[in-house]
Amino acid sequence: MPDTPNGENPVSPPTGQGPIAGTAHGSSAHGSAVTRAKWTIAIGLLVTVVGVVLTAATYAMAASNPNGGHYVIAFGPVIFGLLTLARGIRALRMTSRPEMGRQS
Repeated sequence: MPDTPNGENPVSPPTGQGPIAGTAHGSSAHGSAVTRAKWTIAIGLLVTVVGVVLTAATYAMAASNPNGGHYVIAFGPVIFGLLTLARGIRALRMTSRPEMGRQS
């Protein structure tokens, strides 16, 4: 591939930078993984809470009806949320764990 007029290869990152543009040796890759894990945890919590609130709200409406009624047990969002929460916690633990057997 031809170099640019200033002598840089347009495909590779500039000298002194890691695989993520603007970072030294990919140092923010760890921060990016932590941020992604925290977002996964937040989404898991949110979906779980929505499922529990939906279940509680529809049960309360059915219980307040003198003739009884129907309510929804939103186990889908609760299970999905708990699995997503567990995945986020696992990812967060993996990013904070020092690599075993690696010497600098």
